[in-house]
Amino acid sequence: MVSGDGVLGVCNVFTRAGDPGDIWRGVLATLPGVPLVGYESGPDLALAVEAGFAPLGPLRVWLHP
Repeated sequence: MVSGDGVLGVCNVFTRAGDPGDIWRGVLATLPGVPLVGYESGPDLALAVEAGFAPLGPLRVWLHP
Protein backbone atom coordinates (compact mmCIF):
# COMPACT_ATOMS: atom_id res chain seq x y z
CA MET A 1 0.00 0.00 0.00
CA VAL A 2 1.11 3.53 -0.75
CA SER A 3 0.08 6.53 1.36
CA GLY A 4 -0.51 10.10 0.24
CA ASP A 5 -2.90 13.00 0.87
CA GLY A 6 -4.81 11.16 3.61
CA VAL A 7 -5.59 8.04 1.57
CA LEU A 8 -3.92 4.67 1.06
CA GLY A 9 -3.38 3.26 -2.42
CA VAL A 10 -4.08 -0.44 -2.80
CA CYS A 11 -2.03 -2.15 -5.51
CA ASN A 12 -0.82 -5.58 -6.60
CA VAL A 13 -3.77 -7.44 -5.09
CA PHE A 14 -3.69 -11.06 -6.23
CA THR A 15 -3.77 -14.65 -5.05
CA ARG A 16 -2.67 -17.93 -6.57
CA ALA A 17 -5.11 -19.96 -4.48
CA GLY A 18 -8.42 -19.27 -2.81
CA ASP A 19 -11.06 -16.67 -3.50
CA PRO A 20 -9.72 -13.30 -4.76
CA GLY A 21 -12.84 -11.67 -3.29
CA ASP A 22 -11.65 -12.78 0.16
CA ILE A 23 -8.47 -10.77 -0.38
CA TRP A 24 -10.46 -7.59 -1.16
CA ARG A 25 -12.73 -8.12 1.84
CA GLY A 26 -9.62 -8.68 3.97
CA VAL A 27 -8.12 -5.38 2.84
CA LEU A 28 -11.27 -3.54 3.91
CA ALA A 29 -11.48 -5.43 7.21
CA THR A 30 -7.82 -4.74 8.03
CA LEU A 31 -8.17 -0.99 7.48
CA PRO A 32 -11.71 -0.06 8.53
CA GLY A 33 -12.58 3.60 8.01
CA VAL A 34 -9.36 4.37 6.12
CA PRO A 35 -9.90 6.00 2.69
CA LEU A 36 -8.55 3.55 0.09
CA VAL A 37 -7.99 3.95 -3.65
CA GLY A 38 -6.91 1.57 -6.41
CA TYR A 39 -7.01 1.28 -10.18
CA GLU A 40 -8.58 -2.06 -11.00
CA SER A 41 -10.47 -2.85 -14.19
CA GLY A 42 -12.43 -5.73 -15.67
CA PRO A 43 -12.88 -8.79 -13.44
CA ASP A 44 -10.59 -7.30 -10.76
CA LEU A 45 -12.79 -4.20 -10.53
CA ALA A 46 -15.89 -6.37 -10.22
CA LEU A 47 -14.32 -8.24 -7.27
CA ALA A 48 -13.33 -4.99 -5.53
CA VAL A 49 -16.84 -3.56 -5.99
CA GLU A 50 -18.39 -6.78 -4.70
CA ALA A 51 -16.22 -6.46 -1.58
CA GLY A 52 -17.41 -2.88 -0.92
CA PHE A 53 -15.29 -0.51 -3.01
CA ALA A 54 -17.01 2.02 -5.30
CA PRO A 55 -15.78 3.01 -8.77
CA LEU A 56 -15.06 6.74 -9.11
CA GLY A 57 -13.96 7.00 -12.73
CA PRO A 58 -11.13 6.22 -15.13
CA LEU A 59 -7.48 6.35 -14.11
CA ARG A 60 -5.63 9.49 -15.16
CA VAL A 61 -1.87 9.60 -15.37
CA TRP A 62 -0.27 13.03 -15.22
CA LEU A 63 3.22 13.69 -16.57
CA HIS A 64 5.34 16.67 -15.61
CA PRO A 65 7.61 17.89 -18.43
